[in-house]
Amino acid sequence: NERSMFSYIIVVCNGDVDLIQKRCSSLTWYEEWFLFFEMTWGRSMLRHEDFERVYGINHRYIKQIFGAKLSLEMAAVDSWPMFASWDEDKISQYYGENCFKGAVFVQLCGWLGSQDLWGGAVSDSLYTDDEEFFAKQQQFQEADMVDEEVIPFTNLMDKGFRGAKKAAWRRGRQLVLQPAFASSDRQFNTHELLSSASVASDRSAKYRSFPLPQ
Repeated sequence: NERSMFSYIIVVCNGDVDLIQKRCSSLTWYEEWFLFFEMTWGRSMLRHEDFERVYGINHRYIKQIFGAKLSLEMAAVDSWPMFASWDEDKISQYYGENCFKGAVFVQLCGWLGSQDLWGGAVSDSLYTDDEEFFAKQQQFQEADMVDEEVIPFTNLMDKGFRGAKKAAWRRGRQLVLQPAFASSDRQFNTHELLSSASVASDRSAKYRSFPLPQ
């Protein structure tokens, strides 16, 4: 959509308005970018004569526009840090690929946030201890008492987050709810089924928070 296109242009040009609006023809800067994306993805026009007919410019200018925008893309890629190296500390055994690990949260009130990204090889327990988000929640709950009583956080996490319950309990006796786990040949009992369904329902809003670390 148009919003995604503008976001891409801003990233490629590093927010430089002069680069965004730089033109190679009589077309507007917006039309030139649109032409570039049409040529890149080939959704509706596949031949140069189609571009000449629709945009009303000579093929020489079409090539200049495409080359100029492509140069901006390549310059942007060359300027970005080369995070995607196959270093051992970035390879996740769980995902089987080179990636990063980062905690993303969304509270029931709608507050979103994220922690720092670590190399994908880090364990859940080490990440949890060193990022100290349970410790930060402990400080908050101890400063936000209700009738002089500490109300601990209840954290909803997926079942793959190992060691979360112990880590949370050590930090102010916080609670953790995770979907029940059962071997493939056993069905959930009523309690496990309702508990897992409740966790899944509340955690469905997590997808709104995923773009934060990206």
